[in-house]
Amino acid sequence: MTMDQRGRWEEHYASGHTPWDTQITPPEVLSFWASGRLAPVGLALDVGCGPGTNVLYLARLGLLAVGFDIAGQAVAVGRARILAWGADAAPGACLVQADAGALPLAGCGASYILDVGCSHGLPPVQRAALARAIIANLRPGGY
Repeated sequence: MTMDQRGRWEEHYASGHTPWDTQITPPEVLSFWASGRLAPVGLALDVGCGPGTNVLYLARLGLLAVGFDIAGQAVAVGRARILAWGADAAPGACLVQADAGALPLAGCGASYILDVGCSHGLPPVQRAALARAIIANLRPGGY
């Protein structure tokens, strides 16, 4: 992302204009985990995690859950929420400020990678690179 794009996200969090931050994990994610298709073990990544609602959810299931967001303020809010839950509630939750559109990992073998809005917020020319990065970090049989 460009500095202008990052600045736009920082402004949203600074102003409190974050209508996407419902603090509710989407029903599709809840249904997936309730289905039993995947055991909640291993690494989960949340691309464009915002303040980490889904990272908390995944960590509470037992996964090592790492979320990435371009906005430092989103990550700060999420870290405060993790602390508020207490260390025992989500010991595997971690938030990292990074350009999720470039996913700063390679070959990490994640069991589960979640994107609830990052890719559609990227300029179309950047979406293919994100898709390649997701594929490069997903373990065989992962979702």
